[in-house]
Amino acid sequence: MLVKKQGPDGPYWIRKKFDAKMFTAPRRELEQIAGWSDRMSFADLLEERGGPFLGAFQRLGRSERDGKTWERFCSFTYEYCFDVEVKKDGWMGEIVPVPPDEAWKLALERDKQGKSKIVMEE
Repeated sequence: MLVKKQGPDGPYWIRKKFDAKMFTAPRRELEQIAGWSDRMSFADLLEERGGPFLGAFQRLGRSERDGKTWERFCSFTYEYCFDVEVKKDGWMGEIVPVPPDEAWKLALERDKQGKSKIVMEE
């Protein structure tokens, strides 16, 4: 979790110490997303205003695993992540939470890529 602070040289962010709860995707959230699976194709869901993804999650990339295609997302507000299976017919399949320690590592990688100053909590 990031907390914004104001220092003598301007604003900066403090990365709080690892807390698995902050990096665990809420089951209810994933169930709500899964509720959209039969409404329209995955590509359409990505663009749907008021849909499960637009504005709430950052797309981190697509990968192949276990013979399936997966799209990874991270919450903008919190830092949990999850993978969504993109079925061969273009519809959404399984939704799998990313383990908290892996979501933490992804957050640290994003910290390095950003323009803001981020320091680790001591």
